[in-house]
Amino acid sequence: SHCWGTLAGRTDVFMLTRSTLAQLRAPRPVASLPPTFRDAFEIVSRLGLRHLWIDRLCVVQDSPAHWAAEAALMHDIYKHTYLNVSGARRVQRPRRLLLRARSRRHSSCYLRSEWHTQPLVSRAWIVQERLLPPMVLHFGSSQVFWECMALQACDAQPSYPRDEDMSRGQVEGADEVTRLLAEWGEHVVVYSDCKLTMPGDKLVAISGLAKDTQQRLAETGASSTIYLAGLWKCGLANSLLWHRREGHLHPAPPAVYRAPSWSWAAVDG
Repeated sequence: SHCWGTLAGRTDVFMLTRSTLAQLRAPRPVASLPPTFRDAFEIVSRLGLRHLWIDRLCVVQDSPAHWAAEAALMHDIYKHTYLNVSGARRVQRPRRLLLRARSRRHSSCYLRSEWHTQPLVSRAWIVQERLLPPMVLHFGSSQVFWECMALQACDAQPSYPRDEDMSRGQVEGADEVTRLLAEWGEHVVVYSDCKLTMPGDKLVAISGLAKDTQQRLAETGASSTIYLAGLWKCGLANSLLWHRREGHLHPAPPAVYRAPSWSWAAVDG
């Protein structure tokens, strides 16, 4: 996961399109890649891993058919990965992921504030890219953050307080179905506050997480696993009670249809 940026004028060369496919298939030294990608290769190598998937280089960006096919596989790609490497800070020019080690320690309030100011955290596609992988390694502006099912941590505080809004299987409830629906609701709240470059991707960018929730509902024997434009049929009565946060009361409707009016995905905020 990373903020794409402009890569110093080399966007076309290091983004997979129909016109760059032949160039990117040809062998090239890792040193010729942008710094962000070079660091990703180094991290993978240090961990002893053999494969690295980068959306910018693995999805044909100007092919709607290939993009749609790959978007449908996001659940499998991120759910079954070993580790997600995340470049959480902004990249307006080529920058390194790896930072010089620092030994500072800060309060949990400071670290929570620092974490939420990382640009990548505000991107909608990142929600499922944080929640589906078993482990995520975030390279921030001044230190490294870690997330997994058991722990959140960072360089300055190895026992970083968990972000309740992005809980990974920690929601309490009367039964498993109730817990899963409550967990989905919390994820939607976080997701709704995030930004999309393409507003029409509102449901697509969370489809991998929806597929994961659907599978987990099926495993619990839920009365229905039907997914309805961001809502679940087995909890539809409560799900229809969604509302927008303050400050988002009367927005202009999206220019492109993306969901029925009764779905939270029909509006922003």
